[in-house]
Amino acid sequence: MKPVYEAAHGVEAHMIADLLRQEGISGMVQGEYLQGAVGGLPAAGLVRVVVDEADYDLAKKVIDRWSAAQVHEEPATSAREGALRWPHFFAGLLLGAFAAYVTGLVQAPATAPQVELCRP
Repeated sequence: MKPVYEAAHGVEAHMIADLLRQEGISGMVQGEYLQGAVGGLPAAGLVRVVVDEADYDLAKKVIDRWSAAQVHEEPATSAREGALRWPHFFAGLLLGAFAAYVTGLVQAPATAPQVELCRP
């Protein structure tokens, strides 16, 4: 058996093994149970898919074809766009508090009534 793919986690490894199985290549996932021991083992390279040496070249082509077809998305927001959200949040918070005060939902605190203490 020869390793053909190193996965980030067990789910990805099983997905690749199933992809190979659809192409008629028998593969096996190794090391998925080692993920629970990451504190004492290296955090990467534990889970891999292995195939017979005779199927290695074909399996590599299938995986390369799959990898090329994947869409790699860019992050939706940059750090600058995320920083611009805070002023809008605080402006909305102040506007909401002002609107609640004007409509009477929030009333100004009343002064506490003076209570006379009873003395025996």
